[in-house]
Amino acid sequence: DTSTPRLTFLGTGSSKPHSLRGPSSILLSGSLYTVLLDCGETAPTNLNLLNVKRVDLIYITHKHLDHYGGVVPLLDGVKCSCGGKRKKCECGNIVVVADEWMHDYIERILGTVQGVREGFRVYWKVLVKDGRVYDYPVEARGILNYLDFKLFPTEHCYDSTGCRLNYGNKDISYSGDTRKCSTVINAVRGCDVLIHEAT
Repeated sequence: DTSTPRLTFLGTGSSKPHSLRGPSSILLSGSLYTVLLDCGETAPTNLNLLNVKRVDLIYITHKHLDHYGGVVPLLDGVKCSCGGKRKKCECGNIVVVADEWMHDYIERILGTVQGVREGFRVYWKVLVKDGRVYDYPVEARGILNYLDFKLFPTEHCYDSTGCRLNYGNKDISYSGDTRKCSTVINAVRGCDVLIHEAT
């Protein structure tokens, strides 16, 4: 069934890279989109080992290194197959769902402006604020609507969030790091799959 997404645990339950475990990163792949829930330091290597050629959306739950340490190397490696030579690139773009601090961090290191860098795939900035999607460009609307992508606050650190999305025929929730709390319990109630991180 092509509508049923495949979940691959690239890393979980480890706050530091280890020979047997990797920091948080969950790959959700299906016929239309490939989604990365958190992007720990080893995520780019593990994606290469699995021969994953495309990531359409990266969601960062919070600003602890074991959840975002791989995002810059991953974005740095997604050059356009056209080499950025076409005026209207059709190589596809990446949606990055994260808070303002994370977007500033990415832009400072990669030298992008509004997610654009010549010769590389564009990434669209989806801003998270106060536990919800706050602002995003029209170009990101398609994937966000298709996945019915929603956020909820968690109890881990300042501005930490989890997400709930629908992919094909599955309702999937991802907590990121959190302690037991009513906001998470209420937000994930009735989902088909709950991924509860614990680093």
